[in-house]
Amino acid sequence: MNEFLSLSQVLVSLLVNGVGLSLALTMRNAPPRFGLFLCLFSMFAIFVPWTSLVVSNVDGNVRFDSLVISDQGLSTFVTTVDASGQSIGPNVMVAMFAVGLTWVVLTVVRSLRIRRRWRAESTRGDLFESHAHAELSKVLRRTTIRRLPGKSLVFSTGLLSAEIWIGDRIRGDAHIRTALNHELCHIAYRDQLTLFLVVILERLLWWNPLVWLLGQQARRQMEYACDARCQQLMGNRLYKNSLAELFLDQGPRETALGVSLGSGADIINRMERIGMTYSLTKTHVLALIIGSALIAAASTNLAAQEIEERPSLVQCHKLLPKNVQYDLKITSDIDTRGEDRNTIRMTLVDATKPSAEDEIPKEAGEFLKCLQKVIGVGDDEGWPEV
Repeated sequence: MNEFLSLSQVLVSLLVNGVGLSLALTMRNAPPRFGLFLCLFSMFAIFVPWTSLVVSNVDGNVRFDSLVISDQGLSTFVTTVDASGQSIGPNVMVAMFAVGLTWVVLTVVRSLRIRRRWRAESTRGDLFESHAHAELSKVLRRTTIRRLPGKSLVFSTGLLSAEIWIGDRIRGDAHIRTALNHELCHIAYRDQLTLFLVVILERLLWWNPLVWLLGQQARRQMEYACDARCQQLMGNRLYKNSLAELFLDQGPRETALGVSLGSGADIINRMERIGMTYSLTKTHVLALIIGSALIAAASTNLAAQEIEERPSLVQCHKLLPKNVQYDLKITSDIDTRGEDRNTIRMTLVDATKPSAEDEIPKEAGEFLKCLQKVIGVGDDEGWPEV
């Protein structure tokens, strides 16, 4: 868990967020589903162990089961390696993720309540099935169409059983045909699942503005893909005109987990894109290679800095005063049944002064600070103050 809370991990993930967002915004002619994948991958960046992917056999933080050091040198030790790097305050990160998880639960509960209320108010819209295009007939067979009274919204919901919601203020064959086929395209692409992942990541990583921008761009890429499919099925002019008119009558969003016709803020851009030919060009591939190289270089550099910043046991040993014999013992008992399994016990005494058995010599302060960095134990985990 510490690896995902390290400063290097957060910095590289922010870089990936920025690179992914820049590529998604600049690759205007790239296929929308490719842009969507790019946004999703960038949003998941914090969960990818970047420094571990580029650096192997790292001499990282050392955890000691038993250690005895005297002025003669290192006599016995048992170690395990953990290249987790400098971690952000665990309590802070746990609190941030707890807030995000609570937000996720509240979002899901609210969406379920809205759907339950909609079902109670709605009527079946089976008569609209004749407006579905023949190529989407398989999708239509696993979809329920519902008519909502007093609303002008269009939504599709459901991870397992899909439902399309069309407000009864939307009338006219052209408008209903556009709304229905657009939402059927979302269901065919399984955008309900994609939106669910986007919403979860936005809530969990609520403190990262780049994740919110990526989520916004992911939603737009989903709409661009459905627009491209619908204009092929219905014709460029008919679909564009009907979609523009539907946007004028769209009501506010009521659920974060419903895939709608899209945001009105992007309507001009969408109108321009309808009819556009999408293709992945050499320029797009080159931009991906450059972005990947930048991320790899940053990961390698941060991992190397972590290694350089950690002192070695030999360096720490040199900080001990000369001509004095010290006995140092560090023990850490692993017992998953107890509450103190994360604490560590340490004694450092001048072997020539038995009376000072429980005292830590002040002149050994620099040595203990150095050793603390090597072991990776925090001030709140039982490490003594000097």
